[in-house]
Amino acid sequence: MVIGFYHPYECIFSDSVKRFHLKSYKDNAFVLLFMKVVILQQKSKFGYLYKFNAERMTNTRIMLPVTDSGTPDYEYMEQYAKNMMLRKYKQYLAYLDSKNKTDTIATND
Repeated sequence: MVIGFYHPYECIFSDSVKRFHLKSYKDNAFVLLFMKVVILQQKSKFGYLYKFNAERMTNTRIMLPVTDSGTPDYEYMEQYAKNMMLRKYKQYLAYLDSKNKTDTIATND
């Protein structure tokens, strides 16, 4: 099973873990998180007997948003990931706000 993680820090991995870095763009947390999701969308292709090894990783094609010139649109990927995180933060804050209102009503009763 393919499982992806984003590690913003240096760490030691076993041989069964493959690291991913961008060749033509500076590694960016938001772009790498976007890539993680795109790669995980293909996890059904890989299993215990058909591992996602270095050769398969090199030969795997993933669909990415591109600029008019046909190059990966890293700025779009970064902004998309930021927007998704912002959306989730807003949902979480709304939940906390509703929970606080419920708790306030319950304590006033």
